[in-house]
Amino acid sequence: APALVASLANELGKQIKYLSGHAGFCHLYEPYFKATAFAQIFAWAKRYWAVDVEDLNAALPFMHNGMKAISWLTFIGPKFLADPKIEGQRQS
Repeated sequence: APALVASLANELGKQIKYLSGHAGFCHLYEPYFKATAFAQIFAWAKRYWAVDVEDLNAALPFMHNGMKAISWLTFIGPKFLADPKIEGQRQS
């Protein structure tokens, strides 16, 4: 249930240090068949909005300087929020 997932994520977020994190529905694929999988995922992505495509090899190098926010549950840690480069973009 979405409420249970949100509650668990909130409790986990209180217990660990993190920069940012995201959770939600996503399309996964077998890495050996990435090209074939992405052809199908592209078709699904046009039909089902706000479903992430998980490609950790592509996303992880950017997680220290940005966040992936397509998912329905996004966490922003205090270290990330303290970055002066994003201070003007934050809302109280």
